[in-house]
Amino acid sequence: MSSFANLTYTTTEEAEINQWLTTSDRLKLSSSDQKPLLDTLNTHLASRTTLLGAKPSKADIALYESLAPQVSKWSAEQKTGEQGHPNIVRHLDFVQNSPIFGLEIKDAEKLKVDPEEILYVKPPVDAKAEKERLKKEGLDTGEGVKKAAEVETETKAATQS
Repeated sequence: MSSFANLTYTTTEEAEINQWLTTSDRLKLSSSDQKPLLDTLNTHLASRTTLLGAKPSKADIALYESLAPQVSKWSAEQKTGEQGHPNIVRHLDFVQNSPIFGLEIKDAEKLKVDPEEILYVKPPVDAKAEKERLKKEGLDTGEGVKKAAEVETETKAATQS
């Protein structure tokens, strides 16, 4: 039994959990239209430990169960290449190894993750330069500043993965 069974979730968190459960089912069923889903998931996980941020849920387990068999067949390029999904791999590794999820997967059955096999690291973005670029392009509104901050956050998350 998972150690988070007694956690309570807000209405918003419950809705998000249900959304991720639906996504998990879609990832399990089809392989032809997975790329956009995988790209979205990878971006979502860039700054989060779990699907909800830091709070574990049954959606994390469902996602693991849907994706681990597929990800175990991915090439190194698909896992950590420039067009790869390193945040998904990191998340699945966390779920399979964290006792909070209570999965108790035997080592022989776990998704193999080699922390030394990182093929691409997104180069850091100079936030000040990005802000100046946005200003020159007339995007120096609150949205432009927010975009620059998002780019910086994504870059930091990618280099930590």
